[in-house]
Amino acid sequence: SAHDGSEMDYVGLNNKLKAGRLPPMSPDRVARELREGVASGAVAFTSASDVELVIDLYTRGFVAAIDDFPYNSRSDRDEISTLFYRNLGWGDEEAQVIAEALEYAVANCTPSSDRYFNMLDGNKFSDEAKATLEKAVAGSRRFILQ
Repeated sequence: SAHDGSEMDYVGLNNKLKAGRLPPMSPDRVARELREGVASGAVAFTSASDVELVIDLYTRGFVAAIDDFPYNSRSDRDEISTLFYRNLGWGDEEAQVIAEALEYAVANCTPSSDRYFNMLDGNKFSDEAKATLEKAVAGSRRFILQ
């Protein structure tokens, strides 16, 4: 266990026991990586044609996760919903992946209320990476980066 008993408050436990996670990927990136993986032999499916099914499922799941977030996260729909991606240690490399996902969301998702992406605090984005993330949601009335 990562817990040694020294941090017993919420923040200490949160920082100590937090598992790392990859940033959200756009369906376009997932499709590209899966197809390339199948072509190279690095990724295998029982049937090679299953890759298209998995891509379709991921795409529908990605869009539904953004569009239906308030419904999935609470019993009552909220006018404003925040997706928290704080303190994950992400840096500039992850910012490029996140920017693609945000651009995809802006172009393909239609949430009924605003979506706040709270990710600027606690991650290691340079000013240039933050600008890339801001550009990904620029012009969108529904997607706000915090």
